[in-house]
Amino acid sequence: MSSITRNIFGTINRTINYWYIPLVVGIIFIATGIYTFVSPLESYAALAILFSISFIISGISEITFSLLNKKLLNNWGWFLALGVLTLIVGVLLVIIVSSK
Repeated sequence: MSSITRNIFGTINRTINYWYIPLVVGIIFIATGIYTFVSPLESYAALAILFSISFIISGISEITFSLLNKKLLNNWGWFLALGVLTLIVGVLLVIIVSSK
């Protein structure tokens, strides 16, 4: 048996020990889907807030990336500008969504 085959079977055997994790995640996804169909307005509002927060996190990570790597990157200011712009858009989206 080759090392690749042993590695694949070893991974499968380790994964089988935690068989219940995909089951729990699947049940959570099914419950979330049912809730989305039952109350679409609240679901869309929550999705909009989640989308806005992801913009904020992305903006902060882009700003951090550009500042930590400014000596290694050419034109690092563009990364910084994009991060600031993404952060501003995220904050504006949170303000707009939370005001409704």
